Amino acid sequence: MTRARVWSLGLADWPAEDRAAWEGAFSAADSPFDENGASLELGDFARRKIREAYGVWLHYLRRRGELDPLASPAARASRPRLDGWIADQRGRGNRGTTVHGRLRDLQRCLALIDPAADVGFILQPGGRSLRRLLKPKPRWCEVRDSRELLARALDLFRAGCEGQGYAKGRVAVRDAALLGLLAAHGPRIRSVGAMEIGENIVRTEAGYRLHFGEKDTKTKVFMSYDMHPELVPVFDRYLSNVRPSLPGSAFSAAVWIGTRGSALSALDLGKVVRRRTKAWFGREEGPHWFRKCLRTTASMISPELALDAGAALGHDPQVSIDHYLKSRGTEALRRHGVRIAGLRKETWSLAASHYGWRGRAKGATRQSRRKAP
Repeated sequence: MTRARVWSLGLADWPAEDRAAWEGAFSAADSPFDENGASLELGDFARRKIREAYGVWLHYLRRRGELDPLASPAARASRPRLDGWIADQRGRGNRGTTVHGRLRDLQRCLALIDPAADVGFILQPGGRSLRRLLKPKPRWCEVRDSRELLARALDLFRAGCEGQGYAKGRVAVRDAALLGLLAAHGPRIRSVGAMEIGENIVRTEAGYRLHFGEKDTKTKVFMSYDMHPELVPVFDRYLSNVRPSLPGSAFSAAVWIGTRGSALSALDLGKVVRRRTKAWFGREEGPHWFRKCLRTTASMISPELALDAGAALGHDPQVSIDHYLKSRGTEALRRHGVRIAGLRKETWSLAASHYGWRGRAKGATRQSRRKAP
């Protein structure tokens, strides 16, 4: 899968009024009843996502020569400009789901930096649902057995221990820990990016215990579980040897550190996942794909695991049931294919016995069989 390049203006390049309003939206929010109290509920990841979406909007206006620095943020968001922006996003290969998400984040940003303006029409144009108008279509997805993904992560770990790859194998060990965690447990990448040593991952006698508090999960539900035993030596190596050797690691509690010494965000980790899956399968897959693989694998192994996997992933039961039904359909097609192959083999054996074709290749043509002595 080829991802469309994101053109977004950084905060430093925003018009001065917009930049000041953005910074003020968070510095002034001391109470939920303040004018900007809505910003209190936004975590770092959500803020970064909203800021990037607004930067995409500003970049579009600047490319068209329509970025008036003196105009108010809400005044720029006219209906004709929004129509043009949607067309531009679609023309650059973005799906309806992506466009809808950026429009939603654009509306949230405008509500933060220009709270007096009425920008609700962005999500309800003419009183109609924007999601329905954009008609997002589910993306085709080929899932893999999670056991295969875990095995590939362990192979990457062994290669890193042998010094293969960038930074004498240290990056491979770190990436193996990340990919192994996604393959075995399927946490959301936002939770993984927020992991800190001693708080979210704790060494025990048996291995590691993972804790994700309400602030670390999308559903605001506390989750805690033991790490897969095959990942214990991977994390031992990463946390005890590799991570301390990376510059800047001593000044951060973050689990994931880059080679330049800074903590890796959820977006940074997503890039790592896409790069590694591209090397494995010839196409990029994001972190959420590992969750789909884990759900499907659990359902195909045993029906009763469908809801267990959903609970472990923090899913609503209905979501787990839907994926269970899809996985059973996939498994049914696989079994049907095996039966068809068996019937074809049986038919060939009977025909070969009757017509005396034994010893001849199955691919021989009817004409060649007639010519055979």
